[in-house]
Amino acid sequence: MKPRIIIYSVPEETTADNVTATIKAQNPEIITNDETIEAKFRFQNKRGQYNIVMEVGPQTCRKILQHKIRIGWNICKAVNYLTPIRCLNVVNLTTNTMNAKARKPAHTAPDYTK
Repeated sequence: MKPRIIIYSVPEETTADNVTATIKAQNPEIITNDETIEAKFRFQNKRGQYNIVMEVGPQTCRKILQHKIRIGWNICKAVNYLTPIRCLNVVNLTTNTMNAKARKPAHTAPDYTK
């Protein structure tokens, strides 16, 4: 699995389709040709700014995290994008977010009506 990064404050006219070509053209010292970069999705935060999540190679990820990325007229910050694998509703280390809906949370009281 390739590392994922999130790029903050991407210009509004930049989409998930054209961001790869823009990053390769404007950041030749960071992006190498032998590793692929792929935009996964773009979303808008509460403040109205757009952010893009990308999958990159390990060498490219290391270079991107050390520098800032130029996209259009903006200089954007990039950090690691991590998704939680543990459900916070169920207090159990072996339960992940996928099967947490099938289980009852551990912090609820047992049913004493029987």
